[in-house]
Amino acid sequence: MNIKAQNQKMLSIIYQIPVGLVQTDATGGVQEMNAMAIQFLMPHFVAAGLTGENLFDLLRALFPKAIEAIKAYPKPSGNIIQQERFKVSQQDGNDNASQHFILTINRLSEENYLFIIDDITELYTKEQELFQIQQEHAVERGKFEVISGVLHDIGNAVVGFGAYLTKVKQLNSNSDTLMLKKLAQFIEANQSDLAVGIGAPKAGAMLSLVNALREEQEEHLKKMETAITDQMNIVTHVKDILNIQRQYLKVDNNERTLVSLRSIVGDALAMQLATLEKRNIAIQTYLPDGLPPIKGDRTKLMQVFLNLIKNSIESIDQKGGDNHQLILRLEQDQQAIIATVQDTGIGIPPEEKGKLFQRGFTTKNIGSGLGLNGSQSILAAHNATIDIDSPGAGQGAKVTIKYPLPKP
Repeated sequence: MNIKAQNQKMLSIIYQIPVGLVQTDATGGVQEMNAMAIQFLMPHFVAAGLTGENLFDLLRALFPKAIEAIKAYPKPSGNIIQQERFKVSQQDGNDNASQHFILTINRLSEENYLFIIDDITELYTKEQELFQIQQEHAVERGKFEVISGVLHDIGNAVVGFGAYLTKVKQLNSNSDTLMLKKLAQFIEANQSDLAVGIGAPKAGAMLSLVNALREEQEEHLKKMETAITDQMNIVTHVKDILNIQRQYLKVDNNERTLVSLRSIVGDALAMQLATLEKRNIAIQTYLPDGLPPIKGDRTKLMQVFLNLIKNSIESIDQKGGDNHQLILRLEQDQQAIIATVQDTGIGIPPEEKGKLFQRGFTTKNIGSGLGLNGSQSILAAHNATIDIDSPGAGQGAKVTIKYPLPKP
């Protein structure tokens, strides 16, 4: 297969890949845009009264944080934003009609950017529906089966996408660069004979052309390899999360069995690990082996720790700055197993501490006020207690949960 045909095949694959890809110049001018990117973005270009020729103009209107990140990025190449969520609200303010996207921005060179965008509105909607179901204690076995089916379908899609990326990677490896290198070596070795036949200038030009084609092909393949590897890493992480979720969905609702808090806390941390790493939050864990199991609902307890870790991340986001920590600890005394979740986030003013477990109370800009109230209800059903302590605003917080040990 010649280079032109192979490039056309590769471009055709990229054009049809099920995520949006946009390449721009240094000022945001669109150079390439695949089919999904056109589908995702063109309605918003039109709604904003833009021609669709400059992606920066659209981001200024929809997601100005991306423009700020691009301007602040100091390196000539590298990852600027990794899987950042943003919401595009409808003009009528109807949240149900809003779209939710996930955006990755890579700087390819000082002249080019690559934007990877995906519409996660359906997934976001399912997450919100699941959250509401969990908080209202309305999850029945049949609903768990539906959710399990959704996860199964998502898992199949992820596996399919991973296989597709593997195929693209294989196609990428079957390049003609070696042939071009050999051709260049042949032309260089026979320059004198070629000069006799077609003239020295044309012989030299032929060698330069072949070398230029080879270098361009090698650079293109290198960029494709990096992009494919990044996407395959994302697919692997999604698979891990789905496997954890399936494990918890297998448990019957309200089923009380002997469970390991160490395993539950570890799984909750694994599901939030990518978010913690993206925010450069240092993680310290003290999860010793040998702690006795407790009798409880594994799924409900998982919900508690996911909510607490998520709260810590949001608290750290609100405070801003660097050198933040999340500390997860399990220990045992004579009466109980004690779990603590400690962060260096925004903290809690003394006047708000007594309201934290009230239904509907929240300190977040966007929040339902159901998380801590629901967690307290779940723990109370397990004869456990939860308490939150903070030195004050801006000084972090520590959540302490005590699970009483069964009496001998």
